[in-house]
Amino acid sequence: YGSICTHPADNTRTQINHDKTSRIAFSNDALALLFHSPIYTDNFRPIGGGVDACYWLPLLALFTGARVEELAQLLVQDLRLAQGLGYYLNISDEAAHSQLKNYSSRRRIPLHPELLSCGFLDYVNGIKEQNFMFPALKPNQRKKLGGYFSTFFSGYLRRTVRITAPRKVFLSFRHPFHDPSRALGI
Repeated sequence: YGSICTHPADNTRTQINHDKTSRIAFSNDALALLFHSPIYTDNFRPIGGGVDACYWLPLLALFTGARVEELAQLLVQDLRLAQGLGYYLNISDEAAHSQLKNYSSRRRIPLHPELLSCGFLDYVNGIKEQNFMFPALKPNQRKKLGGYFSTFFSGYLRRTVRITAPRKVFLSFRHPFHDPSRALGI
């Protein structure tokens, strides 16, 4: 039996098919419109948006790339401190209510300093129930805590923020990381 001199996957790239239904990233202009909208400038906290969830979920998605359901189902105990490293979100399916898209969705995401400067720790420490991080979110008929929020966010994005491109949705927060990674073949 001989040995292989080269790795069989060297110089292999994954072909990415972008179709008309794939999501696209928010531009800097779109992000500016969103983060200068009434939720962020006028303390607008609608019940349909999960009260404080409508403020925090877009910010968390922007700085973590996490999916809406991954964030919506977080428990207070999922905000953790790694000594010497800082705070992170523990995205997992450890809790009975938690579900993830796939096994590789389990991860620890460091909290960006901007989230800390926006008061995220104060928000979490102020939650009275000490269970769900976003206690005003209610599960939809499919038991998804992010379901009703997604509907709210799409409507808010279209009617209030005036971002009407159908391919720009909550999942568009994932693309600023994913698109360059995919372009590099990661």
